[in-house]
Amino acid sequence: MFTLPQSDLGPVREAMLHGMVSVLAFDQNDEKQLAEGKLLLINNQIDQTTSTIQLKAEFPNDDERLWPGEFVRIRILITTSKNAVTIPPVAVQRGPDGYYVWVIKSDNTVEQRPIDAQIVSDDIAIAAKGLSVGEHVVLNGQSRLDVGVHVEIRSPPPNAEKQADKS
Repeated sequence: MFTLPQSDLGPVREAMLHGMVSVLAFDQNDEKQLAEGKLLLINNQIDQTTSTIQLKAEFPNDDERLWPGEFVRIRILITTSKNAVTIPPVAVQRGPDGYYVWVIKSDNTVEQRPIDAQIVSDDIAIAAKGLSVGEHVVLNGQSRLDVGVHVEIRSPPPNAEKQADKS
C-alpha cells in the first residue's frame, strides 16, 4: 500500500485503462531498485485530510529483497516516451509566456528559447518542442544571462561523481 497526491489520480487511472501498470520499488535512498511489480488497485476514496489517494501494488519477492514493513520509495511507470529529448530540470525556467531554456549556440553565446517541457522526476525533464538532440543548455547562473551573452562550457571536476557518491 502507498499513497500519491490526488493530482496524480487522472494519469494513473488513464494508464490502468490501457493495461498493466508497472510499479518499481527502490531502497529508502531511492538509488537501488529492489523489485518490479504491478499496480492492483486504486482506493475509491481520496483522503481529504492529506489530499492523497491510496494505491495497492503486488511484487513478486522470490529473491526476498523486500521485507514486511520496510520503507521503500515507489515509482509508477504510466507512460513511455520514445526518442524524447531530455534535460536536467534545473535547466527549465518559467517565464510569463511559459517554460524556456537558455541554449548555448556554436559561438558560445546564449539564446532564450521557449520549450514545451514536462518535469518527469528530480533528474529528468522532457523537452517535447523547442530543443533538438545534442544542443547544450545552461544548468546554472541563468539569472545572470541575457541574449547574446558569451558563456564558458565547464565540465564537472574529474572526481565530482565519486565525491557525490561518498556524501
